[in-house]
Amino acid sequence: MPQCAKSELLERIQRYKIIQGPLAGVSSIVFRDLIWKYSQPAWTYSEMIAAKTILHPTAHTQKRYLSVSADEGPLCLQIACGEPAEAAQVCTRLNGMNISMIDLNVGCPVKKIRRRGQGSSLLANPVKLKAIITAMREHSDYPISVKIRVDGAQKTNYNAAVLDVVNETKPDFLVVHGRSYLDDYTQACHLEQIQYFAKNALMPTIANGDVVDAVSVQRMLKLGCAAVMISRASVGAPWLIGKIQQQMGIDDAFNELSLLQKWDVFVAHIKNLSVFFNHEGLALAHARGLIKYYLKNNPFNPDLSAAVINLKNLQQLSELREIVRV
Repeated sequence: MPQCAKSELLERIQRYKIIQGPLAGVSSIVFRDLIWKYSQPAWTYSEMIAAKTILHPTAHTQKRYLSVSADEGPLCLQIACGEPAEAAQVCTRLNGMNISMIDLNVGCPVKKIRRRGQGSSLLANPVKLKAIITAMREHSDYPISVKIRVDGAQKTNYNAAVLDVVNETKPDFLVVHGRSYLDDYTQACHLEQIQYFAKNALMPTIANGDVVDAVSVQRMLKLGCAAVMISRASVGAPWLIGKIQQQMGIDDAFNELSLLQKWDVFVAHIKNLSVFFNHEGLALAHARGLIKYYLKNNPFNPDLSAAVINLKNLQQLSELREIVRV
């Protein structure tokens, strides 16, 4: 799919309502291709990419983070950056790629990212946040989005300051994760804080967090959000967006998969990773990490967990189809 201009992206969120979010270690071209095979999100996100990785790539990081499939739809490249000058350099470097948008990660809670002055640490530094978004706007040929977290129940109270920065710098889209950087995933999203941004931001707001089915999508849309972002819920179920869209009457092209067909998706996921990275061992390592998500989302035989963890080669993976059913 060709690059989408801002007007086209606006049309897509109005029509399709759901976006596939970024997932560290997952959102490579292989996963995104599976998302597009079974659904029609408004757009998808890459893995978060460190600014220095973009400016000084190795052959492996170039392939992993910056590859774009000829078959995928609109792609938003998400960057982690803590300095305005670096943000300008990154956007200049990315100009000319077959992508549709660049997103600034202002939500990552990982300590090593925060120590670098990136991710959610920027929420407490509105001056620097404003300078970085401004640099991106001045040097990017693409629309810009910003992905933030709310301040939750913390005493930081940075929501209003972040909203002021966002409204002043005017990124094209705002993504709001409904937890603070200190909340774990057992903490329910702060829906009233998502609603605060949806009502007061001068650009379309996209809700993120606890979106797993048609009911939770509708709940977020009722807050005034233009669209929702599904992230980890799609791991182990790359057909999820298509299924929800069918339930909501957005897209009737989805066909329910049988249990064995869902297993075949997992096998294809791993085999395609092997081809993409040209490294069977790396693909098997991904299989050991991904099987728990496929087991969580599908009623496979639980014995598959140990079987996948103990795989020696991809041929053995194909043979496991015989024990998929309980």
